Amino acid sequence: MDFSSSTTDPTAGLSVPTQVFSDNVQDLLGVSTLPKNPSAIFTVNSTADVVDDSDNVMTLREAINQANNYQGESLIVFERSLFANPQTITLNLGELNITHNLDIIAPHDQLTGMDLVTVSANKASRVFEIGTDATVTLSGLIIADGGIRVDNLQGSRVAIDNGGGIKNNGALTLDSSIVSNNSITDPSRNNPVSGGGIYNGGTLDVRNSTITGNEAGVGGGISNQGTLIVSNSTLSNNLASQRVTTLGGGIYNTGTAKVLDSTFDDNRIITNAGASGSGIYNAGNFVLSNSTLKNNSTVSAFSDGGGIFNTGTGSLEITNSTLDHNSAKDEGGGLVNNGSVTVNNSTFTGNSAADGGGISNDGIITISNTTISGNSASGKSTLAVSSDSNVNNGGGIYNRGTLTLVSSTLTINSATNGGGIFNSLGSPYSYPDIANVQNTIIASNLLNENGINPDVSGIFTSNGDNLIGDRTGSSGFDALGDVVGTSDNPITQDLLP
Repeated sequence: MDFSSSTTDPTAGLSVPTQVFSDNVQDLLGVSTLPKNPSAIFTVNSTADVVDDSDNVMTLREAINQANNYQGESLIVFERSLFANPQTITLNLGELNITHNLDIIAPHDQLTGMDLVTVSANKASRVFEIGTDATVTLSGLIIADGGIRVDNLQGSRVAIDNGGGIKNNGALTLDSSIVSNNSITDPSRNNPVSGGGIYNGGTLDVRNSTITGNEAGVGGGISNQGTLIVSNSTLSNNLASQRVTTLGGGIYNTGTAKVLDSTFDDNRIITNAGASGSGIYNAGNFVLSNSTLKNNSTVSAFSDGGGIFNTGTGSLEITNSTLDHNSAKDEGGGLVNNGSVTVNNSTFTGNSAADGGGISNDGIITISNTTISGNSASGKSTLAVSSDSNVNNGGGIYNRGTLTLVSSTLTINSATNGGGIFNSLGSPYSYPDIANVQNTIIASNLLNENGINPDVSGIFTSNGDNLIGDRTGSSGFDALGDVVGTSDNPITQDLLP
């Protein structure tokens, strides 16, 4: 690829890079304006994976090696004539290690927008590892077929590696790229290997990208222990699978994470010993905004949080988001909370679990301006943590913690007890069982066969202005402004003004 400014000569093999003085170097394939002014540009003009000073071509590995040894900001691009059509670089010499500041910008098809450059590890190694001191951008790449296998030696635990496709301990921006079919696995399924697509221990910014079809024991798509931002991206068909407790089909987070304008679709967990958070597992700080989690599921025994599982150490904020048709075997088809959660202006619909079809709360949760509808508590639970278990409680919300519900609507949810909300009447583990409700509609919820208390079940504290379709099975809805129906005279949605 030619540039108007001085650059490395692509025909000169491993020539010494020269300075680039232009403030705005334009990719001649027309895909982008380069985000920064590099000091050196290396042009890849081969799909081979070799290091050979005498062959007069530059491979991607050779370009990275040169960039690692260069003191300034480096850029790697791809030669125009060779990479105008889709090409795959298959790694034969192991993973690509980036230890210095570098941008790798691959071309897109101008008509379809399709990425044209695939870097495949052919299931023999990881694809990329980013070093602690490196600031890196990967743009327009398909990062595929990374494979890390952690073998268990005679039943003992071994040193654990992380990151099947990418392992990042530096500062990585992944833009307009696809991370696909990468895995980190333990054949014994006893070791908590992490980050099938990406493991992040540094700073990771994922933009306009797709993370799909990856697998790990923990964090099938992304495992984050650092700082993570995901925007305008999709995490789909990722899998967390191992014999021990399995967490986070889409994202596993113990650090700080923010997800904006993104979609989690059909991420799954398979395990024999407990599963949590098919879409997201959060034990750190997590913000979810303007995003959708749909069709994420786990059907394994002792599984919770089909959409999201928030642990006792987790802090979670959900805003302007939708959790749709997620499912869990036991609790919280949409969300399980054991920590601290705020939900605002969001929708929970079509989610299902044995208890808490939409939401199961054992922590502290505040829900405002939110619609919870069409969720169901059904099926046999494998849990036995309280006297409420195996009864299908709380189609919309199952609460054993502290719930504050403001200016929201719960309707057409179904359960055997408490179709709208079930507030526990005391469990053997001394949960608070506090439910504060204000300016909220809970009406036209449904019962399973032989069910009781269609809308509300348990003891509530009303802060006024609630509309309760059928108060049977509850107490507390007698504050100023409350409008309350009974089993003989229910108030249903079609009777509302």
